[in-house]
Amino acid sequence: MKLTSINFNEVEIQFLLKDLEMFHNIIKEVELALPKSDFEIRLGASSRQARAFFETILKNIKQSGESEIKISLSHFEMYLLNDLLNEACHGISIPNFESKIGVSKQEAVNLLNLVYETRRKICFRET
Repeated sequence: MKLTSINFNEVEIQFLLKDLEMFHNIIKEVELALPKSDFEIRLGASSRQARAFFETILKNIKQSGESEIKISLSHFEMYLLNDLLNEACHGISIPNFESKIGVSKQEAVNLLNLVYETRRKICFRET
């Protein structure tokens, strides 16, 4: 995952196929760990909304035949990325993290830090 640009209302991020698969795996693990109502409270979206968001992107990248895709994300979608990564890294326990998620926990923490810093930049630009 790589930040390519920040605009007033959105952020453009380049996702690799493995990034999207990682988020899909995180959603599965968070769904298993949290009751349905807690998922929405803690992530600001239902598990169905979160899955649909990533499945749409994953479908687009697979149909393109490419290994990466650039996508413009709204503030809400950036918060969803942040909250999913935060749950996986700090909120719930995921035994065998790397085999279930597809990346090491440190890689996930690094992505969380990137998303958090990007969100800070968005907020700073708005004020």
